[in-house]
Amino acid sequence: VEESGLRGGLADGLTHDIITRLAKLRDFFVIARGSVFALADRRIAPEEAGRRLKVDYVAAGTVRSAAGRLIVTVELIEVRTARIVWAETFERRPDDTFAVLDDIGDSIVSSISAEIE
Repeated sequence: VEESGLRGGLADGLTHDIITRLAKLRDFFVIARGSVFALADRRIAPEEAGRRLKVDYVAAGTVRSAAGRLIVTVELIEVRTARIVWAETFERRPDDTFAVLDDIGDSIVSSISAEIE
């Protein structure tokens, strides 16, 4: 998840949270966050990152702030075809940033798990 226009850490925190939540699901093989962040730091496209990591799906997205709103956009990409199989934009007021990120994390994980199963 990339971050634009925000203090550092929100995107990384959301990414950590999503990786942890997906790893708890028995049906998923989730790549370690160190590998994920290493490729993200090198600005490798999601499809190429997926090929290098030998995974079937990659989740990519952005976190930004605009007009007093926290906007998180996420897409699930099938690596083999580079097809976006699911995408969603979450827009919330950042009154309680951690609660908002928790809510968004729940939604992302449930949507991704439903799409892949």
